[in-house]
Amino acid sequence: MQTAELLAGPDGAFIYKFVTTDEYKKLRLHIYRYESGKLSDQDKVEMGFEDIGSPKSGEIVMVPDFDNYVIKLIVSGDGSKLSTEIPILENAEDREYYGRSATEIKSVVDIRYNKQQPLIAFLYDDDAMSVPALDDLINSQTDFISKNDYVYYVAFEFCKAM
Repeated sequence: MQTAELLAGPDGAFIYKFVTTDEYKKLRLHIYRYESGKLSDQDKVEMGFEDIGSPKSGEIVMVPDFDNYVIKLIVSGDGSKLSTEIPILENAEDREYYGRSATEIKSVVDIRYNKQQPLIAFLYDDDAMSVPALDDLINSQTDFISKNDYVYYVAFEFCKAM
């Protein structure tokens, strides 16, 4: 918790601890951006472990920084570290007036290798705010995407094969 308090600004920090049972070659984070209910961009961030052993445990940290319109992303495990920033609300007029919320994994989730699994969704809307259960993402009930002006959805994938 002390790490979260140090990292968090007014929008908080989201820390996910993972423990793996098998070796894997990459940890991939898929980032989907939706504008007005339509997929506008997708990207991925990867951490490779081809030449070194994959960490058995680690953390994925996401820190929204609304003042600078980015979400800071940090992945660490067994001495390896990756950090980057995801820009948000780049095309939004009057973005300083946007409300914001997030929905996240709240319980233990079994890692399924070579399969995308939901991690978090950041929602931005100037009319109303809804916070869906992340189970809705898992069950592909993504109605909330069309109800918000901007959605940033992140999924993780532990890849065994290249």
